[in-house]
Amino acid sequence: MEFLMRSAWRMGFLLALLTQEKATHNAFDETAVKKLCNLATSLQNAAGVANKKLVILADAAEVATTTKAKLLIEALSTEDNDTALLFASAALEAATCGASAAAKLKEHIPKALAATTTAAMGAGALTSFFEMLQKMTDARNRKCISKSGGTPSTLLATPSQLGCPAYSIEAPGESTGFNAAHIKATGFTEFSEQTTSLIFDANADCAFLKGGGDALGDLWGPTATTIVGGLIDITGHAGNGANAGVKKVDNIAKDFAPSGETDTMAKKLMKAVATVNSIPTASCPTTETELLDHLLNPDNLKPHITTALKGLKRQTKGKEEQQITVLISKVAGKTSDQAKQLKTKLSKTKGKTLENDNPILKPLSQLGGDEGLADALLHAVSEVKIRKKHTQTVQKPVAQLQIALPITK
Repeated sequence: MEFLMRSAWRMGFLLALLTQEKATHNAFDETAVKKLCNLATSLQNAAGVANKKLVILADAAEVATTTKAKLLIEALSTEDNDTALLFASAALEAATCGASAAAKLKEHIPKALAATTTAAMGAGALTSFFEMLQKMTDARNRKCISKSGGTPSTLLATPSQLGCPAYSIEAPGESTGFNAAHIKATGFTEFSEQTTSLIFDANADCAFLKGGGDALGDLWGPTATTIVGGLIDITGHAGNGANAGVKKVDNIAKDFAPSGETDTMAKKLMKAVATVNSIPTASCPTTETELLDHLLNPDNLKPHITTALKGLKRQTKGKEEQQITVLISKVAGKTSDQAKQLKTKLSKTKGKTLENDNPILKPLSQLGGDEGLADALLHAVSEVKIRKKHTQTVQKPVAQLQIALPITK
Protein backbone atom coordinates (compact mmCIF):
# COMPACT_ATOMS: atom_id res chain seq x y z
CA MET A 1 0.00 0.00 0.00
CA GLU A 2 2.82 2.33 0.92
CA PHE A 3 4.52 1.47 -2.38
CA LEU A 4 1.36 2.43 -4.31
CA MET A 5 1.10 5.74 -2.47
CA ARG A 6 4.72 6.58 -3.21
CA SER A 7 4.18 5.66 -6.88
CA ALA A 8 1.09 7.87 -7.11
CA TRP A 9 2.98 10.78 -5.54
CA ARG A 10 5.85 10.36 -8.02
CA MET A 11 3.42 10.28 -10.97
CA GLY A 12 1.70 13.43 -9.72
CA PHE A 13 5.03 15.21 -9.30
CA LEU A 14 6.15 14.24 -12.82
CA LEU A 15 2.81 15.35 -14.25
CA ALA A 16 3.19 18.72 -12.56
CA LEU A 17 6.66 19.14 -14.04
CA LEU A 18 5.42 18.22 -17.50
CA THR A 19 2.49 20.60 -17.17
CA GLN A 20 4.83 23.45 -16.26
CA GLU A 21 6.86 22.84 -19.41
CA LYS A 22 3.81 23.03 -21.68
CA ALA A 23 2.50 26.29 -23.18
CA THR A 24 0.48 27.63 -20.29
CA HIS A 25 0.35 31.35 -21.08
CA ASN A 26 -2.01 33.70 -22.86
CA ALA A 27 -2.49 33.68 -26.65
CA PHE A 28 -2.95 36.72 -28.89
CA ASP A 29 -6.43 37.47 -30.21
CA GLU A 30 -6.55 37.23 -34.03
CA THR A 31 -9.16 40.02 -34.18
CA ALA A 32 -6.94 42.43 -32.25
CA VAL A 33 -3.92 41.45 -34.36
CA LYS A 34 -5.88 42.22 -37.53
CA LYS A 35 -6.70 45.69 -36.22
CA LEU A 36 -3.02 46.47 -35.73
CA CYS A 37 -2.19 45.02 -39.14
CA ASN A 38 -4.83 47.30 -40.69
CA LEU A 39 -3.19 50.21 -38.92
CA ALA A 40 0.22 49.13 -40.23
CA THR A 41 -1.10 49.03 -43.80
CA SER A 42 -2.57 52.52 -43.46
CA LEU A 43 0.70 53.81 -42.04
CA GLN A 44 2.72 52.33 -44.89
CA ASN A 45 0.33 54.06 -47.29
CA ALA A 46 1.67 57.40 -46.07
CA ALA A 47 4.08 57.13 -49.00
CA GLY A 48 1.16 56.92 -51.43
CA VAL A 49 -0.64 59.90 -49.92
CA ALA A 50 2.54 62.01 -49.91
CA ASN A 51 3.41 60.97 -53.44
CA LYS A 52 -0.02 61.98 -54.75
CA LYS A 53 0.17 65.41 -53.14
CA LEU A 54 3.74 66.06 -54.30
CA VAL A 55 3.02 64.95 -57.86
CA ILE A 56 0.14 67.44 -58.02
CA LEU A 57 2.53 70.23 -57.04
CA ALA A 58 5.07 69.02 -59.62
CA ASP A 59 2.34 68.99 -62.28
CA ALA A 60 1.38 72.54 -61.33
CA ALA A 61 4.98 73.72 -61.71
CA GLU A 62 5.33 71.97 -65.07
CA VAL A 63 2.05 73.31 -66.47
CA ALA A 64 2.93 76.83 -65.32
CA THR A 65 6.30 76.65 -67.11
CA THR A 66 4.76 75.40 -70.36
CA THR A 67 1.97 77.95 -70.28
CA LYS A 68 4.37 80.79 -69.52
CA ALA A 69 6.38 79.90 -72.64
CA LYS A 70 3.27 79.99 -74.84
CA LEU A 71 2.18 83.34 -73.45
CA LEU A 72 5.64 84.81 -73.99
CA ILE A 73 5.74 83.60 -77.59
CA GLU A 74 2.47 85.46 -78.22
CA ALA A 75 3.77 88.56 -76.42
CA LEU A 76 7.01 88.57 -78.43
CA SER A 77 5.60 87.73 -81.83
CA THR A 78 2.69 90.19 -81.94
CA GLU A 79 3.04 93.57 -83.63
CA ASP A 80 0.54 95.17 -81.25
CA ASN A 81 1.94 96.77 -78.09
CA ASP A 82 -1.21 96.28 -76.01
CA THR A 83 -1.41 92.60 -76.96
CA ALA A 84 2.25 92.18 -76.04
CA LEU A 85 1.71 93.90 -72.70
CA LEU A 86 -1.36 91.80 -71.83
CA PHE A 87 0.16 88.41 -72.64
CA ALA A 88 3.45 89.35 -70.98
CA SER A 89 1.43 90.18 -67.85
CA ALA A 90 -0.24 86.77 -68.00
CA ALA A 91 3.17 85.13 -68.46
CA LEU A 92 4.43 86.91 -65.35
CA GLU A 93 1.50 85.53 -63.36
CA ALA A 94 2.25 82.05 -64.76
CA ALA A 95 5.82 82.42 -63.53
CA THR A 96 4.47 83.30 -60.08
CA CYS A 97 2.31 80.17 -60.13
CA GLY A 98 5.27 78.00 -61.09
CA ALA A 99 7.55 79.54 -58.48
CA SER A 100 4.93 78.98 -55.78
CA ALA A 101 4.55 75.29 -56.67
CA ALA A 102 8.32 74.81 -56.81
CA ALA A 103 8.79 76.49 -53.42
CA LYS A 104 6.17 74.23 -51.84
CA LEU A 105 7.90 71.18 -53.31
CA LYS A 106 11.27 72.29 -51.97
CA GLU A 107 9.82 72.81 -48.50
CA HIS A 108 7.69 69.68 -48.22
CA ILE A 109 9.75 66.96 -49.95
CA PRO A 110 12.19 66.57 -47.00
CA LYS A 111 9.31 66.73 -44.51
CA ALA A 112 7.41 64.08 -46.45
CA LEU A 113 10.46 61.82 -46.63
CA ALA A 114 10.96 62.00 -42.86
CA ALA A 115 7.27 61.42 -42.16
CA THR A 116 6.90 58.46 -44.51
CA THR A 117 10.07 56.91 -43.08
CA THR A 118 8.63 57.15 -39.56
CA ALA A 119 5.31 55.70 -40.68
CA ALA A 120 7.02 52.87 -42.56
CA MET A 121 9.17 52.05 -39.53
CA GLY A 122 6.05 51.72 -37.41
CA ALA A 123 4.33 49.60 -40.04
CA GLY A 124 7.37 47.35 -40.42
CA ALA A 125 7.78 46.85 -36.67
CA LEU A 126 4.16 45.77 -36.26
CA THR A 127 4.35 43.49 -39.29
CA SER A 128 7.52 41.71 -38.16
CA PHE A 129 6.16 41.24 -34.62
CA PHE A 130 3.02 39.53 -35.86
CA GLU A 131 4.97 37.48 -38.39
CA MET A 132 6.99 36.12 -35.47
CA LEU A 133 3.78 35.15 -33.67
CA GLN A 134 2.54 33.51 -36.89
CA LYS A 135 5.66 31.35 -37.07
CA MET A 136 5.25 30.34 -33.44
CA THR A 137 1.71 29.10 -34.07
CA ASP A 138 0.74 25.58 -35.13
CA ALA A 139 -2.49 23.59 -35.14
CA ARG A 140 -1.72 21.59 -32.00
CA ASN A 141 -0.03 23.05 -28.95
CA ARG A 142 1.34 26.46 -29.92
CA LYS A 143 -1.69 28.65 -30.55
CA CYS A 144 0.02 32.02 -30.15
CA ILE A 145 -2.46 33.70 -32.52
CA SER A 146 -5.90 32.27 -31.89
CA LYS A 147 -9.33 32.83 -33.41
CA SER A 148 -10.79 32.14 -30.00
CA GLY A 149 -9.58 30.52 -26.81
CA GLY A 150 -8.11 27.16 -27.80
CA THR A 151 -8.64 27.58 -31.56
CA PRO A 152 -5.47 28.53 -33.48
CA SER A 153 -5.55 30.99 -36.34
CA THR A 154 -5.38 29.55 -39.84
CA LEU A 155 -3.94 32.79 -41.27
CA LEU A 156 -0.33 31.76 -40.85
CA ALA A 157 1.35 31.84 -44.27
CA THR A 158 2.20 35.54 -44.57
CA PRO A 159 1.52 38.72 -42.56
CA SER A 160 -0.66 39.99 -45.42
CA GLN A 161 -3.24 37.33 -44.53
CA LEU A 162 -3.75 39.21 -41.29
CA GLY A 163 -3.99 42.53 -43.14
CA CYS A 164 -0.40 43.63 -42.58
CA PRO A 165 1.47 45.32 -45.46
CA ALA A 166 4.14 43.72 -47.62
CA TYR A 167 7.75 44.35 -46.64
CA SER A 168 8.48 46.02 -49.97
CA ILE A 169 6.56 47.86 -52.68
CA GLU A 170 7.35 48.53 -56.33
CA ALA A 171 5.83 52.01 -56.30
CA PRO A 172 3.81 54.14 -53.88
CA GLY A 173 0.06 54.18 -54.28
CA GLU A 174 -2.02 57.16 -55.34
CA SER A 175 -4.31 57.61 -52.36
CA THR A 176 -5.64 61.10 -51.75
CA GLY A 177 -5.86 60.53 -47.99
CA PHE A 178 -5.58 58.07 -45.12
CA ASN A 179 -8.19 55.36 -44.59
CA ALA A 180 -10.60 56.76 -42.00
CA ALA A 181 -11.49 53.22 -40.95
CA HIS A 182 -8.03 52.99 -39.38
CA ILE A 183 -6.69 56.53 -38.91
CA LYS A 184 -8.89 59.48 -37.93
CA ALA A 185 -8.32 63.07 -36.85
CA THR A 186 -8.01 62.20 -33.15
CA GLY A 187 -6.00 58.97 -33.37
CA PHE A 188 -6.29 55.36 -34.44
CA THR A 189 -9.89 54.45 -35.21
CA GLU A 190 -10.09 50.83 -34.06
CA PHE A 191 -8.58 51.50 -30.64
CA SER A 192 -9.52 53.62 -27.64
CA GLU A 193 -8.01 56.14 -25.24
CA GLN A 194 -7.55 53.28 -22.77
CA THR A 195 -5.11 50.39 -23.14
CA THR A 196 -6.60 47.85 -25.58
CA SER A 197 -5.88 44.20 -24.76
CA LEU A 198 -4.37 42.02 -27.48
CA ILE A 199 -4.74 38.68 -25.69
CA PHE A 200 -7.33 36.22 -24.41
CA ASP A 201 -7.78 36.38 -20.63
CA ALA A 202 -7.17 33.23 -18.55
CA ASN A 203 -5.84 31.48 -21.61
CA ALA A 204 -3.03 28.91 -21.77
CA ASP A 205 -2.11 28.40 -25.42
CA CYS A 206 1.24 30.15 -26.02
CA ALA A 207 4.62 30.23 -24.31
CA PHE A 208 5.53 33.67 -25.63
CA LEU A 209 4.24 35.57 -22.59
CA LYS A 210 5.91 33.29 -20.04
CA GLY A 211 7.59 35.41 -17.40
CA GLY A 212 6.94 37.55 -14.40
CA GLY A 213 10.22 36.73 -12.68
CA ASP A 214 13.99 36.80 -12.96
CA ALA A 215 14.59 33.11 -13.62
CA LEU A 216 16.55 31.90 -16.63
CA GLY A 217 13.41 30.47 -18.20
CA ASP A 218 11.38 33.67 -17.84
CA LEU A 219 11.01 35.42 -21.20
CA TRP A 220 9.77 38.61 -19.54
CA GLY A 221 10.64 40.27 -16.27
CA PRO A 222 8.33 41.14 -13.38
CA THR A 223 7.40 44.61 -14.69
CA ALA A 224 5.75 45.87 -17.88
CA THR A 225 7.98 46.07 -20.95
CA THR A 226 7.23 48.18 -24.02
CA ILE A 227 7.91 47.13 -27.61
CA VAL A 228 7.38 48.70 -31.06
CA GLY A 229 8.75 52.00 -29.83
CA GLY A 230 6.46 51.99 -26.80
CA LEU A 231 3.24 51.31 -28.69
CA ILE A 232 2.62 47.92 -27.03
CA ASP A 233 2.97 47.00 -23.34
CA ILE A 234 3.83 43.41 -22.34
CA THR A 235 3.78 41.94 -18.83
CA GLY A 236 4.74 38.29 -18.57
CA HIS A 237 3.31 35.81 -16.06
CA ALA A 238 4.15 32.38 -14.73
CA GLY A 239 0.67 31.20 -15.61
CA ASN A 240 -2.18 32.62 -17.63
CA GLY A 241 -2.26 36.07 -16.06
CA ALA A 242 -0.03 37.84 -18.59
CA ASN A 243 -0.95 41.13 -20.24
CA ALA A 244 -0.27 42.56 -23.69
CA GLY A 245 -2.02 45.66 -24.96
CA VAL A 246 -1.91 48.73 -27.16
CA LYS A 247 -1.40 51.87 -25.09
CA LYS A 248 -3.65 54.93 -25.42
CA VAL A 249 -3.96 55.76 -29.12
CA ASP A 250 -7.19 57.77 -29.34
CA ASN A 251 -7.91 61.34 -28.24
CA ILE A 252 -4.19 62.00 -28.69
CA ALA A 253 -4.52 64.46 -31.58
CA LYS A 254 -6.66 67.21 -33.05
CA ASP A 255 -7.00 67.44 -36.82
CA PHE A 256 -4.28 64.74 -36.91
CA ALA A 257 -1.70 66.94 -35.13
CA PRO A 258 -0.63 65.43 -31.76
CA SER A 259 -1.91 67.17 -28.64
CA GLY A 260 0.74 68.23 -26.15
CA GLU A 261 4.26 66.84 -26.20
CA THR A 262 5.02 64.21 -28.85
CA ASP A 263 6.32 61.73 -26.29
CA THR A 264 4.73 58.41 -27.32
CA MET A 265 5.06 56.23 -30.39
CA ALA A 266 1.38 56.73 -31.15
CA LYS A 267 1.86 60.52 -31.17
CA LYS A 268 4.97 60.23 -33.32
CA LEU A 269 3.02 58.20 -35.85
CA MET A 270 0.17 60.73 -35.77
CA LYS A 271 2.72 63.51 -36.29
CA ALA A 272 3.92 61.69 -39.40
CA VAL A 273 0.33 61.45 -40.63
CA ALA A 274 -0.24 65.16 -39.91
CA THR A 275 2.95 66.09 -41.78
CA VAL A 276 1.82 64.22 -44.88
CA ASN A 277 -1.65 65.73 -44.64
CA SER A 278 -0.13 69.21 -44.39
CA ILE A 279 1.43 69.06 -47.87
CA PRO A 280 -0.42 71.98 -49.48
CA THR A 281 -2.31 72.13 -52.73
CA ALA A 282 -1.08 74.24 -55.62
CA SER A 283 -2.08 77.91 -55.52
CA CYS A 284 -2.97 77.81 -59.23
CA PRO A 285 -4.80 75.25 -61.41
CA THR A 286 -2.84 72.20 -62.55
CA THR A 287 -4.21 71.83 -66.09
CA GLU A 288 -3.38 74.20 -68.94
CA THR A 289 -7.01 74.96 -69.77
CA GLU A 290 -7.88 75.87 -66.20
CA LEU A 291 -4.63 77.74 -65.71
CA LEU A 292 -5.27 79.91 -68.78
CA ASP A 293 -8.76 80.67 -67.47
CA HIS A 294 -7.08 81.86 -64.28
CA LEU A 295 -4.25 83.80 -65.93
CA LEU A 296 -6.38 85.54 -68.57
CA ASN A 297 -9.10 86.54 -66.15
CA PRO A 298 -9.18 90.37 -66.26
CA ASP A 299 -9.08 90.59 -62.47
CA ASN A 300 -5.80 88.63 -62.42
CA LEU A 301 -4.34 90.59 -65.34
CA LYS A 302 -4.96 94.05 -63.89
CA PRO A 303 -2.23 94.13 -61.20
CA HIS A 304 0.55 93.28 -63.66
CA ILE A 305 -0.83 95.54 -66.41
CA THR A 306 -0.97 98.38 -63.87
CA THR A 307 2.71 97.84 -63.03
CA ALA A 308 3.64 97.80 -66.72
CA LEU A 309 1.73 100.98 -67.52
CA LYS A 310 3.33 102.78 -64.59
CA GLY A 311 6.75 101.77 -65.86
CA LEU A 312 5.88 103.06 -69.33
CA LYS A 313 4.37 106.24 -67.84
CA ARG A 314 1.25 105.59 -69.88
CA GLN A 315 -1.25 106.00 -67.06
CA THR A 316 -3.59 108.96 -66.88
CA LYS A 317 -4.15 110.03 -63.31
CA GLY A 318 -7.66 109.29 -62.17
CA LYS A 319 -8.38 107.05 -65.16
CA GLU A 320 -6.09 104.10 -64.42
CA GLU A 321 -8.88 101.55 -64.02
CA GLN A 322 -10.64 102.75 -67.15
CA GLN A 323 -7.42 102.55 -69.17
CA ILE A 324 -6.81 98.95 -68.16
CA THR A 325 -10.40 97.97 -68.91
CA VAL A 326 -10.17 99.53 -72.37
CA LEU A 327 -6.83 97.82 -73.05
CA ILE A 328 -8.12 94.36 -72.11
CA SER A 329 -11.33 94.85 -74.11
CA LYS A 330 -9.33 95.97 -77.13
CA VAL A 331 -7.06 92.92 -77.09
CA ALA A 332 -9.90 90.50 -76.32
CA GLY A 333 -12.15 92.05 -78.94
CA LYS A 334 -15.12 91.89 -76.57
CA THR A 335 -16.30 93.26 -73.27
CA SER A 336 -17.61 89.88 -72.07
CA ASP A 337 -16.12 86.37 -71.81
CA GLN A 338 -12.75 88.03 -72.19
CA ALA A 339 -10.71 85.13 -70.83
CA LYS A 340 -12.34 82.85 -73.40
CA GLN A 341 -11.61 85.32 -76.21
CA LEU A 342 -8.00 85.69 -75.14
CA LYS A 343 -7.59 81.89 -75.00
CA THR A 344 -8.93 81.68 -78.55
CA LYS A 345 -6.45 84.33 -79.63
CA LEU A 346 -3.59 82.39 -78.04
CA SER A 347 -4.70 79.15 -79.70
CA LYS A 348 -4.13 80.79 -83.09
CA THR A 349 -0.58 81.82 -82.24
CA LYS A 350 2.18 80.09 -84.16
CA GLY A 351 5.76 79.52 -83.18
CA LYS A 352 8.80 79.01 -85.36
CA THR A 353 10.56 75.67 -85.40
CA LEU A 354 13.15 74.00 -87.63
CA GLU A 355 12.47 71.01 -89.83
CA ASN A 356 15.46 69.81 -91.85
CA ASP A 357 17.13 73.11 -90.91
CA ASN A 358 14.29 75.04 -92.52
CA PRO A 359 12.24 77.43 -90.35
CA ILE A 360 8.49 76.83 -90.42
CA LEU A 361 5.58 78.15 -88.37
CA LYS A 362 3.37 75.77 -86.42
CA PRO A 363 0.54 76.19 -83.91
CA LEU A 364 1.92 76.12 -80.38
CA SER A 365 0.09 72.87 -79.68
CA GLN A 366 2.05 71.16 -82.47
CA LEU A 367 5.56 72.17 -81.44
CA GLY A 368 6.32 68.87 -79.77
CA GLY A 369 6.45 69.62 -76.07
CA ASP A 370 8.89 71.58 -73.94
CA GLU A 371 11.83 71.40 -76.35
CA GLY A 372 9.75 72.68 -79.25
CA LEU A 373 8.34 75.50 -77.16
CA ALA A 374 11.83 76.45 -75.98
CA ASP A 375 13.04 76.65 -79.59
CA ALA A 376 10.01 78.73 -80.61
CA LEU A 377 10.59 81.09 -77.69
CA LEU A 378 14.24 81.47 -78.69
CA HIS A 379 13.24 82.34 -82.26
CA ALA A 380 10.64 84.82 -80.99
CA VAL A 381 13.22 86.60 -78.82
CA SER A 382 15.73 86.68 -81.68
CA GLU A 383 13.21 88.19 -84.06
CA VAL A 384 12.32 90.93 -81.58
CA LYS A 385 16.00 91.94 -81.58
CA ILE A 386 16.07 91.89 -85.38
CA ARG A 387 12.91 94.01 -85.62
CA LYS A 388 14.30 96.49 -83.10
CA LYS A 389 17.56 96.85 -85.07
CA HIS A 390 15.64 97.26 -88.31
CA THR A 391 13.46 99.98 -86.80
CA GLN A 392 16.49 101.91 -85.56
CA THR A 393 18.16 101.67 -89.00
CA VAL A 394 15.10 103.08 -90.74
CA GLN A 395 14.50 105.85 -88.22
CA LYS A 396 18.07 107.20 -88.30
CA PRO A 397 18.09 108.36 -91.98
CA VAL A 398 14.64 109.91 -91.51
CA ALA A 399 15.89 111.95 -88.57
CA GLN A 400 18.96 113.06 -90.52
CA LEU A 401 16.77 114.04 -93.46
CA GLN A 402 14.57 116.18 -91.20
CA ILE A 403 17.64 118.05 -89.98
CA ALA A 404 18.99 118.60 -93.49
CA LEU A 405 15.67 119.64 -94.97
CA PRO A 406 13.58 121.63 -92.51
CA ILE A 407 9.89 120.86 -92.84
CA THR A 408 7.96 123.77 -94.30
CA LYS A 409 4.76 124.83 -92.66
